[in-house]
Amino acid sequence: MRTAGVADGRVVGLLAGHLLASPWFRCPGVDGASAGDVVAAEYPPAAAAGWVPSPSELAARHPDLAAALGAYFGSATPSGMAG
Repeated sequence: MRTAGVADGRVVGLLAGHLLASPWFRCPGVDGASAGDVVAAEYPPAAAAGWVPSPSELAARHPDLAAALGAYFGSATPSGMAG
């Protein structure tokens, strides 16, 4: 996963918001990890467990971020994303 640029910042913010609103995520404290680090580590397993929207659900809900979501999750297009 890659986090660079304005669109990627919006993607990290979107994903972090879903994580924080879900029962999946527990923040143990400040450990020096960036929001991007936490999202990269925690979002995929939370999505797999059904606690947060899958990448394809997010792309459908936020078409303006579909390309950035695809890039973030390692897929060229939202249709190629798992979920």
